[in-house]
Amino acid sequence: MNWHEYLLAGETLHWEGCPMPRCYVFKRWKQTLFGIPILALSGYWFFQGMRLAASGYPSWLPLLPLPFIVAGYYLSIGQLFSARRRWEKLFYAISDLRVLRFDNHCVTALELCNISYFKLNFHGKQLGSLEIFAGSTEHRLTLECIEYPTQATTLLETAMSRSGQRLAAPE
Repeated sequence: MNWHEYLLAGETLHWEGCPMPRCYVFKRWKQTLFGIPILALSGYWFFQGMRLAASGYPSWLPLLPLPFIVAGYYLSIGQLFSARRRWEKLFYAISDLRVLRFDNHCVTALELCNISYFKLNFHGKQLGSLEIFAGSTEHRLTLECIEYPTQATTLLETAMSRSGQRLAAPE
């Protein structure tokens, strides 16, 4: 990723990364498990409606489960394909002035001097998601499923100590 076109004049890039694919794509595995029975039951409902419509019942009966089939498809495998497509266009960077998130030609940035605290949620030994809060909980940026997240937190801690922020999260 060429971050130089998104950096301000005099800004230096210190860290860049992207989400780990398996973590990012499969982080919603519980929704996938929830979607499989919905898809199976609504598929069964659809075929029963087809049988009933073929034997003289109203022809609109097979249409009733279609919204559930669509929802079950999205929850079971559709969200995995969607996350995989989003993963290819998602990059993160930390410079000496800002934290940047590049998502499909949309750049979101938080000034390092405005960061009030951050929260690191580990997904494995060297894999985690980093939530960065600026000012209050409304302004936040999430770096999901990054490898070696302590490299990023070290940069954030240094920036926060330089700006006089405390390192502990608010109660």
